[in-house]
Amino acid sequence: MTVFERIEELKKLPTLPENLGSLIDVLNNESASIRDLEKVIRRDQSVAARLITVANSPAFGHAGFINSIEQAILVLGFDLVRSIAVGVSIFQSFPIPRLLMKHLWAHAYCTGLTASLLSQKMRRADKGVCFLGGLLHDIGRIVFLTLFPKDYSIDQDADWLIETEKKRFGCSHPEAGGHFLHTLNVPDEVAGAVSSHHTAVPDNDNPHRDAFACVYLAEGMQQIVNPSFACDSLWTGDHQTLLESYGLGVPDLETIAVVLRTEEQGMIEFLDI
Repeated sequence: MTVFERIEELKKLPTLPENLGSLIDVLNNESASIRDLEKVIRRDQSVAARLITVANSPAFGHAGFINSIEQAILVLGFDLVRSIAVGVSIFQSFPIPRLLMKHLWAHAYCTGLTASLLSQKMRRADKGVCFLGGLLHDIGRIVFLTLFPKDYSIDQDADWLIETEKKRFGCSHPEAGGHFLHTLNVPDEVAGAVSSHHTAVPDNDNPHRDAFACVYLAEGMQQIVNPSFACDSLWTGDHQTLLESYGLGVPDLETIAVVLRTEEQGMIEFLDI
């Protein structure tokens, strides 16, 4: 059995919540209503509770104000709320040790938040897609930890990580994550952002280019703006060139760093790190 076939088998994980399929259906349905989303989220109280916590993040500007799913949708918007709900539900699906999952969640959340902040500066980048792509960008590492618990560690040299994964497993964690999300029918723009978060951004004619760029930049940016939760982040010359091609620079990095610093203490307390 190939590694991709093994990844496809993960959709049968007993820990996958029954509600996940319904959430992804809402994510794919452009005609879905606020009532549809609220109804699905209410079926899983753990997702609902985490959604409210994330919605009250200082970065979204409404800390302590949101205390219901309805408020979250009205204040943050339909697209962002359904993205948060899907991301949280997928994260909670894997039987990964609690402390390790907390570490991965912290990096993923900060990357998702950074991608959503960057999306506000790019004309064709959807905030919900960018947040979800950032939140799930390292889901392939969780896939590897699930499939190869004795052979995979998140404590690896970031410079050689992709090469090492391909040599050992036949694919990289971005490829594994993208493939897993495709098996769940997560939208192509999200799965594509996950698959490409360590590689060059596609040409301008790709309709999702800006979303891919947000996730790619957000992941690399953690090394310089948020080293506490940098994980496998690397900021390279390619990242710098892409950033400048969008007319962004040091002031934008500094603004994002300030936002992430306001989040860090809350993340540490929330995750009990």
